Amino acid sequence: MLEKQDYKILKYMSKFDKIHIDKILERFPESKYSTKFRIEKLSKVKYSDSGFPLSNSSYISELRKKDDEDPFGNLAYTGIYELTELGYAELQDHKSQILDY
Repeated sequence: MLEKQDYKILKYMSKFDKIHIDKILERFPESKYSTKFRIEKLSKVKYSDSGFPLSNSSYISELRKKDDEDPFGNLAYTGIYELTELGYAELQDHKSQILDY
């Protein structure tokens, strides 16, 4: 279940197509909001019983790029995040629930 601060982070992120973690931390300081923990929670992917990642199972995702220095061609994390379809839908549902009260 998402908390009030999680929704604030999602709402802030929705203002941008993509946003770097540093900009999120400027708006939501780690010492006050536990922002890194919240980002990790919001970006956590769920897996099927057979161990495959489920699409659209996280609220945000971190963009990755090919690591040119990795001889195996693994992807490197960029620190840049974007809302997923699930993230946008959750934010819309939350806004709708607030308006219904």
